[in-house]
Amino acid sequence: MMHLLLLVPSSFLLILLFLHSWHYRGRGVTLAFFISSFAFGVLRGNLIHLIITRYFGGETLPYLFLRPMVKIWHASVQECIGWVFALYLSWSTVEWVLSRQGHDKVPLFRLIGLSAFFMGTISYAVEAAAAGVKWWVWIFPIKNPFLADVPFAGIVAWISVVFDFLCPFLLIYHKAFRHWTRYLLFCLFPIHMLFHMKVTNISAWLPVNPAELWHWVFLCLLFWGIAAGGPEITTPFSPAVEREERKSILRFAVLATAAGFILVLASAHLFIIRNPEIAISLVPFIAGLLYFKPLYSTVFCAGVCLLFGVFTGAWSYTLVPLLVWAIFGLGSSRFSKIFSLKRRRIFALAILILSTAAAYYYYSGRYKRYEALSEIADKITAEKSTADLDSLLARLPGSPKAEDAYHYNKLGMQLLKRKNYPAAMLILQKSLACDSTYAYAYINLAWAYRQTRDYEAAIKAYEKGLALNPIDYDSYLLLGEIYQGLDRLKEAEALYRRGLEYDNTNTKIVLALESILYRQERLQEAVELLKSSLPGKGDTKKIESRLAADLFKMGRSEEAVSLYQNVISEDISHLYAAATSLALIYWRDRGMPKKALEYVILASAVNPTADIFALKGAICEELGLEEEARAAYLRAAELKNVVSDK
Repeated sequence: MMHLLLLVPSSFLLILLFLHSWHYRGRGVTLAFFISSFAFGVLRGNLIHLIITRYFGGETLPYLFLRPMVKIWHASVQECIGWVFALYLSWSTVEWVLSRQGHDKVPLFRLIGLSAFFMGTISYAVEAAAAGVKWWVWIFPIKNPFLADVPFAGIVAWISVVFDFLCPFLLIYHKAFRHWTRYLLFCLFPIHMLFHMKVTNISAWLPVNPAELWHWVFLCLLFWGIAAGGPEITTPFSPAVEREERKSILRFAVLATAAGFILVLASAHLFIIRNPEIAISLVPFIAGLLYFKPLYSTVFCAGVCLLFGVFTGAWSYTLVPLLVWAIFGLGSSRFSKIFSLKRRRIFALAILILSTAAAYYYYSGRYKRYEALSEIADKITAEKSTADLDSLLARLPGSPKAEDAYHYNKLGMQLLKRKNYPAAMLILQKSLACDSTYAYAYINLAWAYRQTRDYEAAIKAYEKGLALNPIDYDSYLLLGEIYQGLDRLKEAEALYRRGLEYDNTNTKIVLALESILYRQERLQEAVELLKSSLPGKGDTKKIESRLAADLFKMGRSEEAVSLYQNVISEDISHLYAAATSLALIYWRDRGMPKKALEYVILASAVNPTADIFALKGAICEELGLEEEARAAYLRAAELKNVVSDK
């Protein structure tokens, strides 16, 4: 249901945008844009996956689609279609807003810059709804109270897509540069990806990583483009074009799509997530849409900000729509009439210089704090006394800041490896004092509590960590073990089912849930659970082996035998367990000791244990093979003695 809410209306709206482009822009431009933007999405998804998994050795992308229907290698088709939809909607909506201010032509650079910031408003609205309705989630801590729990990295990533793709496309399409070198603009995306190959700071005098530097540069360029304006171009929404197309219903296609977009996400906020406060994420998009009449946008922003602040007390949220309103104000025709191009450039340059200086001051401070913490990290790691730890930590300059949470958590992990749990707990609690939404600090703190047998504190910490990062699957298993150890099986079952909502192919969680059901003699439910996981992306042979055991327990030996034989024929790593189970079935259940002996011999060849030789001796004894039985028992005794010596 939740995914249909995204898929069905979005598909209809995408078709509407395609028809609009075909009618107003022509077949060639339409096919070029829709095909190339989809191909860009495929390339982007696979290249990011390659960098993270192959170059950095990670397991997956920083974001995870929970129900990807179709993939092109590692790129989700939904994601690729989403880029096409969002890019065209941003482009066309900005054309409409600028053209509605009464001009037949609009400045190209302003169109590109505002399209990027409009893309940011779309990302803000979509990302706020995505995690709530489980369309996708980010795999690192993303809680951000200033942005309604939307990762700032996600917003910047959406904006960067405009710079990487839409900017080159529009500059070439409108022939802003006529020389053949304009095609070098397509190098923007690969250069952007190269900047992500280094994640550490560039240097002490430039305390940012290359990706942060790239993001800042393109944001500045987009802002400069909004102020500068650029060459004038005609759009499908120019007054002259609209007068000719009064009878065409497609002239309302972009507005209808924007309205449908708002309706879909508002429905998700109000009826699925049931958290009206998240609807604040739609305000920047609507504020930008209303900017065709600045007075409308001003009244809307002021009214929403006032109501939201009064009813929630979260006044900081209101800065986001106000910032969007200010950016669109810089790009309005009225601003251009009041100030000459020279004055606009001076004004924009002053803002960029001041904001760059502020950003440099912030990142320099962050770097100095990192250096200060790194300098005492070795001493803290080796320290045993809590009092001495406090004296060392007091050397960290200034009050705790959110960015310190990462460093404290990293230090806490080092202390956990040294099994200095009291010190680790102290450091991790300081991490949470810096940022109470840092999921991994909760998860590491839970591990420390678990190791010191403070299970109630561990449960609370794990639950907080999972609320912030719901796809840390190891935490489901570790917390589930605590619940089972305390005989709180209902809570363990609910926990595992919650984990499977995010990944129903996770073999470890499937088997953990099956063990709960098996323990409660709910064999039919256990069998249905395992069958629903086949075929799957997880370890299917483990699931088949467990399913065979459950079926045998239920007396369905024929099905069990078939599964065990399938496991043996296809996966040697499970051969021992499957062969042993088959031997027991043929010996005890079917009374076929000769057949059982074949599987015992097979199992003993793979993994010669005392138990398997004892079983072999019993079967041989029943068959009257006294010499073989004696040899098997002797071998079992030898293996038991070896184990006891160890």
